Amino acid sequence: MFYLAAIETNKDSVIVFEEPEAHAFPYYTKYLAERIALDDNNNQYFISTHNPYFLLPIIEKTPKDQVGIFITYFEDYQTRVKSLSEEDIKEIMDMEIMDMKIDVFFNIERFL
Repeated sequence: MFYLAAIETNKDSVIVFEEPEAHAFPYYTKYLAERIALDDNNNQYFISTHNPYFLLPIIEKTPKDQVGIFITYFEDYQTRVKSLSEEDIKEIMDMEIMDMKIDVFFNIERFL
């Protein structure tokens, strides 16, 4: 409820969500992701997630020029951040089987 209230009551805002799908029923996870993707209040979102079921609907429903995906990883005792390119995102979304798309998130090394 909190997340939907934040989406509905903010306009022209920056909204930060940390793992909004945590402890949520799977249907709600997908619904929340779609609601964020289709938000027409000119909000900007920064979202951390480990959940491909949450991220994939956002990628699918958000215009390509309005989404950025960053991978964080640990290397040589430092936290590093890499932006997925448009080609990387297209490669993920072109996979036909949902399980293959999800597998990408558990084998992220191929995008580093």
